[in-house]
Amino acid sequence: MSAALREAFRGNVFPSIQKIILPAYTHEILRCCPEIREVTCNDGDDTRLVGALVYNGSKKLEVLRGIYGGPSTMKRLSALGPPLRCIEVSEIPKMVPIYSTFPDLSVIELNSRELEGNPIGGPVEDDIKLAENILRACAQYKPGKKGGKSYHKAADDSVPEPGSPDPEPRVVRLRKFITLPYDHNESPEEYIPFKIEEVPVDVTLEHSG
Repeated sequence: MSAALREAFRGNVFPSIQKIILPAYTHEILRCCPEIREVTCNDGDDTRLVGALVYNGSKKLEVLRGIYGGPSTMKRLSALGPPLRCIEVSEIPKMVPIYSTFPDLSVIELNSRELEGNPIGGPVEDDIKLAENILRACAQYKPGKKGGKSYHKAADDSVPEPGSPDPEPRVVRLRKFITLPYDHNESPEEYIPFKIEEVPVDVTLEHSG
């Protein structure tokens, strides 16, 4: 399928496409969208999608959902300096070192599921704490000069002065979904959050353990 798509879309450019939802094996389509701002992966190995974003420059990329590209590919994407402001995270422990190098990141979306009113999976509070730490690291991160290493700001200028607002408010957005019992057919309501909560992040605080 990938080879067929490569042949079909080779040489094409779709500058009007700014938002796209696609499975990973259609990454050849994404290579043709240099003005893309929002990408959602709905199936497959999303590393290929990140590779396609690196390929086309992604200078306007703002939103990533359903995508975990791995440390090396995400490092290449970060080096391009896209204004990435919102991500949906599924494997939160792996994301801390990866996304802390995107200084514009201001919203992290976490998904949680409930079965008959009971949470599924580990404590969501732990994931929220890790997401808060990612956003604090982003607020303190300062890209290095071209050709040099990136680094975190010195302690005296890493965060706003006490009492001064963060220029870009940062929040952890918790989206809650229901999961129907196994004896039920798949339903659209499982893909629409029944509740959305936002947790403001104080970037003047030190990373919590």
